[in-house]
Amino acid sequence: MTFALRFAEVNRSRMLDVVEAAFGAYTRVGRFERVVDIHHNYAAWENHFGVDGIVHRKGAVRARAGETVLIPGSMGTASYVAEGLGNPEAFETCQHGAGRALSRTAARKSKTSRQVYDEMAELGVALLSGDPKTVAEEAPFAYKDIEAVMAASTSLVRPIRRLTPLGVVKG
Repeated sequence: MTFALRFAEVNRSRMLDVVEAAFGAYTRVGRFERVVDIHHNYAAWENHFGVDGIVHRKGAVRARAGETVLIPGSMGTASYVAEGLGNPEAFETCQHGAGRALSRTAARKSKTSRQVYDEMAELGVALLSGDPKTVAEEAPFAYKDIEAVMAASTSLVRPIRRLTPLGVVKG
């Protein structure tokens, strides 16, 4: 488990190196400040209420008091940077994002790729995809309302920044 978490951490760092190099080649952006690096969908040994055990976070991230967490909405809605409140009742955990309202299959059956591209354009969000047939899987309608999710999370996190998408690259 520890090896897998470390492997994921190194992969994220290498991906950021590539993105940073691309920005450097085409903009005046210098080095990125690497502020947040969060695992999600993992298990780890922790101590809560005086008991050692494994906490499995699926669709969730650790949110200890003062920790910075990222809470994604969807490719067409806001996402949040937040501060964990360390709620012991939640094992110092918060949601990893808005959460799906529809399965990938149901989302693909609900709208065509053309409809999703048009909706994203109406929102002013540039959408690029390596597989346009699958864009509906991640479309805004496939996710829960991020504002309602954040309102229900006041005992877990304190929002710091609300981010709105300008562009989306779906692999």
